[in-house]
Amino acid sequence: MKKQLFLLLAFVMTGAVAMAQNAGVWMVGGTFGISTSKTSYTHENVTQVREKQTDFNIIPSLHYFVTDEIAVGAGIGYEFSKALTDVEDDLYNRTGLMVFRPSMYYYVKLSDKFYYNPELYIGLKFGNAKSEVDENTTYKMGYNRFEIGVNVLNFEFRPTDHVGLGITCGNISYVNDKMKDVPTGAVKYDIKTSEFRFRLQDSFAFTFRYLF
Repeated sequence: MKKQLFLLLAFVMTGAVAMAQNAGVWMVGGTFGISTSKTSYTHENVTQVREKQTDFNIIPSLHYFVTDEIAVGAGIGYEFSKALTDVEDDLYNRTGLMVFRPSMYYYVKLSDKFYYNPELYIGLKFGNAKSEVDENTTYKMGYNRFEIGVNVLNFEFRPTDHVGLGITCGNISYVNDKMKDVPTGAVKYDIKTSEFRFRLQDSFAFTFRYLF
């Protein structure tokens, strides 16, 4: 009985040490994300692309574990988007944005090396957008974006105590865009749009982290 009690206490203490190792730890890293979407149709065995878009971002970040499970911090980086608008003339809309991105991770330990770590984030983005009207005409507009969301499918593998490799493969978000000086005929307007998004499979982000 004493032996069983000792083993039980040893197991609980080992688990407590394992759970406590994150508190007070700094985590520096970076995220590289890419997503693609495409709409096409087939007629008489011929497939033609109607819409195509590619999004890319890179965001270095720094976080601090305030508890064993919660890490808070922020990242600063760059985001780029390219969307096909005219198939026949091969015309695109392009957007380049600087990003400030505070966020919070919640870590759930699945095994010794695997974690489930959903992330709540806010994205503040600003830059410009370019729209190709024809081969010789391109309009440039100011572009600001506010985004709040949750990366619900976030997982991390830690091959060592100090290195984490993460992947995000789906998120839910609310996005508010504001474009300035959008040309409409001879007049320029400011345009605001907002939408809720749920992205799965076409949205991937890869993260490298170092803990110290």
